[in-house]
Amino acid sequence: MIQRAQAAGAEALETTRQLAAGPMTGTDSTGWSRLSGGDEAVSTEYAFHRGVYASGDRLLAINRPIAEDASPVLTDEQVAGLFRGLDFARVDDREGNVDSLIQEVWRLFLIAMMTALLVEAALCMPRPVRVAAGAAT
Repeated sequence: MIQRAQAAGAEALETTRQLAAGPMTGTDSTGWSRLSGGDEAVSTEYAFHRGVYASGDRLLAINRPIAEDASPVLTDEQVAGLFRGLDFARVDDREGNVDSLIQEVWRLFLIAMMTALLVEAALCMPRPVRVAAGAAT
């Protein structure tokens, strides 16, 4: 049953292709028509701009390459080399460190805000009504 569902889904998408933006060999984008995407691209540059394009009876979805989502982590030496000759201060801290200055500042800020809210609530309380002595009730 699952294989039949996958086959039916693949059949519906057989005229659809997802491509990464950039130079494509053997692909001429001048015959494409834009269905969705930015208006900044001319027809000869559709392969370089995100969007959904039609080429005959086929749909083409152009997205940025997956490699752009990968963020490389630099070593300490690489960072020092990048900023060589510049005056900079580097803060090395670990996630969840309870001794961090930032954590302490936020705790103080939270306590100050809670105190301010309590003072505001006390000031907004209505004054008690006093009944004059000897008045008829």
